[in-house]
Amino acid sequence: MDASPLWRAMRRALFAVGVGIGAWQTGASMPAAGLSEQSLRCSEVSAAGALYCSLRSSERLSTHAAAMLDQLRHGGIGRLVIDLREHRGAEASPAKSLLIEPLRALPGINRERHLFVIVGPGTSAAGREIAAHFQALTAALLIADTSVAPAGQATTPAPRDSRPPSCRARAPVPDVRIEHTVLEAAHGIDPAREYALYGPPGLY
Repeated sequence: MDASPLWRAMRRALFAVGVGIGAWQTGASMPAAGLSEQSLRCSEVSAAGALYCSLRSSERLSTHAAAMLDQLRHGGIGRLVIDLREHRGAEASPAKSLLIEPLRALPGINRERHLFVIVGPGTSAAGREIAAHFQALTAALLIADTSVAPAGQATTPAPRDSRPPSCRARAPVPDVRIEHTVLEAAHGIDPAREYALYGPPGLY
């Protein structure tokens, strides 16, 4: 489904008066200890009681995933957002075994409206496969970011999947599609992230 008209109207109103949600949520973020910026980068968003993590590859994922899971178990976190928009890795199986399977055993996170996954035009084939695993094996809500690059700035295309069609995973079907406008991108506003962290009016 697409984001509600009320949600889109609220975003337009916030932008018109110069109050982007992204401007104040950034101030509430803090680095989560022990997490590398190379494969899995996380920050705690205290205003949302959430942990926001960008999964970029499977490099040294066992160490970084363990740190993230420890943060979820002991940090009072009630919501997890996994952002796959910058995923450039070539493998999906490490994320399935090291992230998805352990998350299934965390009932406080693996439930409706507490686990979110974001994909976008630049998500790799392996990243899309990870999203499909999340959809099939967890209660994650899958958000598709339909990004539009600002003038003069090109979006990074997703790496091509060189595997034969018979070996490719089923493409995930988004639960929500978020339009990411040129003005929002130019001003650093990230509506897909906002939707995952705070939801549209009336959802929570």
